[in-house]
Amino acid sequence: MTIAIMLGLLIAPFLILTGLERVLPRAAIVAPLRGRIGLALVFLFTATGHFIRTEPMVEMLPPWVPARMTIVQVTGALEFAAALGLLVSRPAVVRMTGICLIISWWQFSRTMSRPRSPGPASGATAWARGFC
Repeated sequence: MTIAIMLGLLIAPFLILTGLERVLPRAAIVAPLRGRIGLALVFLFTATGHFIRTEPMVEMLPPWVPARMTIVQVTGALEFAAALGLLVSRPAVVRMTGICLIISWWQFSRTMSRPRSPGPASGATAWARGFC
């Protein structure tokens, strides 16, 4: 269900704004902005989840991770910032937001794709190694 909502938030604004442009040519919004609006809505949706459903997100982190609640809330705030950065009209801000999102996604996928070994010590070492 959540993935369907996220896909809808990502695709619907683009389709709606494209249709609106065909009906009202003066209300034209360029395609890159339409895409950024959809992506910003997805980030707003997921960021809201960090504050509304905090406990399940805290439970996703291993018990040995310090300040799990703080990490969930900070990442939620960063997702709000990413959404706002995508909607700002200054190209330098949008570009920097894109670069930060690419780096964070790359770091996340690099850390998550590593083989897991049992035990908190080896897990903590692997988790910390992902940031080096």
